[in-house]
Amino acid sequence: MKITLDEKAVRYIQKAGFEDLTVYVKGCSA
Repeated sequence: MKITLDEKAVRYIQKAGFEDLTVYVKGCSA
């Protein structure tokens, strides 16, 4: 699975941390 992230998403992930990252990725791929 290839995921491209825009700047907003990258900042969100850096703020949210890894656990929220997995939720974010699942939401994007759902």
